[in-house]
Amino acid sequence: NNIRTIFENKKIDPSELIITGVLEELPNIDIIPSNILLLKTEMQLISIAGREKLLANYIEKNKDFFSQYTHIIFDTNPNMGVVNQNIFYFVDSIILISDVSLNAIQGAELFSFLWSESIEDLGIENNIKALVINNFDKRINLAKDLRDYYLDDEEFRDILIDTPIPG
Repeated sequence: NNIRTIFENKKIDPSELIITGVLEELPNIDIIPSNILLLKTEMQLISIAGREKLLANYIEKNKDFFSQYTHIIFDTNPNMGVVNQNIFYFVDSIILISDVSLNAIQGAELFSFLWSESIEDLGIENNIKALVINNFDKRINLAKDLRDYYLDDEEFRDILIDTPIPG
């Protein structure tokens, strides 16, 4: 399975990356897959000038191709590595997902803090637009406590989505 990525070859035609017809029920959804080797790419990008803007530059260079899409969604792992910074820099909206755990609160706070520092360096607006609670079970006290915490927190109360995703 030889999956190619934008970061391996900036000259690759986007049509070579796209996989169509992945879900029969949703024929309008195309994907650009990733693989575990993206970690290797992460290491290679560290020394490249303008590394946070590689994805934005690639999409801009191929805007004729990408303009066929009304939405592009990136599902990332929760880190602030160079690959994710490329995505966070490019997108107009970041949606944070929080499960019901104490680690989730720490993770959301840490991400928000690190991203605030990064946007200053990148000279862009804060594009964190929403926080969704996932695996929410109203019968569990921690779930209610987590929701109350986010509602009381000045940083998160305005972006918390009212309807959590049940677990």
